Amino acid sequence: MSEQAVTNSTCLIGLERIERLDVLPQVFSKVTIPLAVQAEVGLSADWLTVKAVQNLA
Repeated sequence: MSEQAVTNSTCLIGLERIERLDVLPQVFSKVTIPLAVQAEVGLSADWLTVKAVQNLA
């Protein structure tokens, strides 16, 4: 498994509501979210990488 994903809050909120956040680390080797998404959903997990957005354009 070498697939990587960058996601927004919609995916995380939806999976959290149906109690299936465990799906993401099973499907993707790395899941990255921007700082703003972490602030919005308040989620922290060992399989989740939080990274600042580089291109603000």
